[in-house]
Amino acid sequence: MVFAIIFVDQYSKFLVVERLNLFDRLTLTAFLDFTRLHNTGAAFSIFASDSGWQRWPLTLISAGVGLTPMQAMLESLVVSSGADNYFLHACENVAQHSFKKRQTDLAQQGKVSNHIWYKSESDESALHGFMDISTIADQLPLTEADFYLCGPVGFMQFAKQQLVTLGVENDCIHYEVFGPHESF
Repeated sequence: MVFAIIFVDQYSKFLVVERLNLFDRLTLTAFLDFTRLHNTGAAFSIFASDSGWQRWPLTLISAGVGLTPMQAMLESLVVSSGADNYFLHACENVAQHSFKKRQTDLAQQGKVSNHIWYKSESDESALHGFMDISTIADQLPLTEADFYLCGPVGFMQFAKQQLVTLGVENDCIHYEVFGPHESF
């Protein structure tokens, strides 16, 4: 069964690439269609050492479950990058803050500048309330970095608007959306 699924997946990708131009749409049934798109996000090549497109330092911004892929990116960054790295995360409270100890350790080792917000409680290691990037703007490389967002769509829209308001260029803001969405 697994091999059949893999075959169908790979064959459908082959057909799309061979027969559809970028943005062409092929309707198969009332509920199934194919559209040829290309991922312009950074998820698959952010750490390719020879790609040359990324700028350092990087600022990773997450909320909720978006923390998990960002933590993986952070771990890769602290090994591969000699530049400063920035990590911003928002969650409900300290109990929901996965990887807290590891992030604290990395910050204490000087490998990342860590900024955390807890919405529903105060904690000496975190800011209180919704993420407000303007409160730490003087500590961020707003005109020198790329910013990567991951989390619920509403959060990413909120964070992106804050970055744009602070003067970050749109082409320096990257995001990955998991699930249906419109561009923001």
